Amino acid sequence: MKILIISYYAPPLNAIPAMRGFSLAKILAKNYEVHIITRRWSGNENTWEEMKESSEGEVEIKKLNKVFIHYLPYIKVDESNILPNKVRLVYDWFKGRYNKETDTHQFYKYTKRLMELNDYKYLFATSTPLNIISLASKLSHQFKVPYIADFRDLHNHLILKKNKETNFKNKIELFFLKRYLRNNLKSSMLVTAVNDPISSFIQKLIKNIPVEVVLNGFEANLFDSLNKVNSPKFEITIIGTLYPAQNIDILLYGFKRFIEKFNDNTIEFNFIGTASIPSIKAHIEKELPFHQVNITPKIKRKDALLKGKRASVLFYAAWPGFKGVYSGKIFEYLGLKRNILIAPGDNDVIDNLISETKSGKVANTSNEVYIILSKWYTEWIKNGKLQYNGVGIDKYTRENQYQKIVDYL
Repeated sequence: MKILIISYYAPPLNAIPAMRGFSLAKILAKNYEVHIITRRWSGNENTWEEMKESSEGEVEIKKLNKVFIHYLPYIKVDESNILPNKVRLVYDWFKGRYNKETDTHQFYKYTKRLMELNDYKYLFATSTPLNIISLASKLSHQFKVPYIADFRDLHNHLILKKNKETNFKNKIELFFLKRYLRNNLKSSMLVTAVNDPISSFIQKLIKNIPVEVVLNGFEANLFDSLNKVNSPKFEITIIGTLYPAQNIDILLYGFKRFIEKFNDNTIEFNFIGTASIPSIKAHIEKELPFHQVNITPKIKRKDALLKGKRASVLFYAAWPGFKGVYSGKIFEYLGLKRNILIAPGDNDVIDNLISETKSGKVANTSNEVYIILSKWYTEWIKNGKLQYNGVGIDKYTRENQYQKIVDYL
């Protein structure tokens, strides 16, 4: 039997969204032949603008055991419009056009032909972009193939933001979003969502269709294969992007005080991949003008994970203004089995996850950051390493999360 997965993002793109559909494909390939439809990627895309660029050429099909990845040429969408921005937005919502800047309906002709030539048992589509759901709904209806709709994100400013505005624009946007989802999910066999708030929101719209929470996770085999290297330095590392909307000053001010207190060459701060947003890079350089601080562009995922594996501490800033936002990175941190420092916390799922797994500490002030790092550094100086007390980590492998889908099928 065969399964078809449609995902705008896929390897070799070096980004967390690329792993959602691909990891599921590898797990399903134990029992099925799996085909993935995606766009062509070079693997060198580092910014959002680069992820929207054209990638022309012939269709390329790569086979990995029982997984076939179809890389399709992609034409960048012309985002210019003669209509005023607000008018255009409402018109697009009315017409059911979402995330037009990444247009998966370009995949329709090729996917239609592929479905004519193959007998697929199931169809799976992972969003974002949101337009991939209407594409899957159209194909499912046309070929009478049951489909699963998966949501990694869903209008977070309307659904996940804690103190969201209830202005007229948001009410209109929410009205059309609900209409779009009802129309395109009514024929789905199952809906999966990356967190509870999105799951609950969808469940209220389509009460007769099962909705499952399938978290992001880490790939057990990949993370188990990483060599454990004890660094000669006390390395404090982030892997991935920090965004302007996050409050990173709590981290930076705590780091600054720590460096000034323990001005030692055995200390090293690594911001791996953080240089992909120039404003963030500039801000870090301004606040931490020390030789112990390294800021890099994105590097290959395996190399980044190896750097995380050798770190004493992995750090990240949560999203306190939103509910249910785990970030894909936190699960990779669990897989690396290193002490985690979250600052600020979110008083929500991240704080609960760190507490449940006993995998690190949460700080909500720069002074707390300084105190936690000081204690860990003192332990590291004394013992040459930090003790790691994490428990229940295997629950968050992609294999265990995706087992919900496997069981359902």
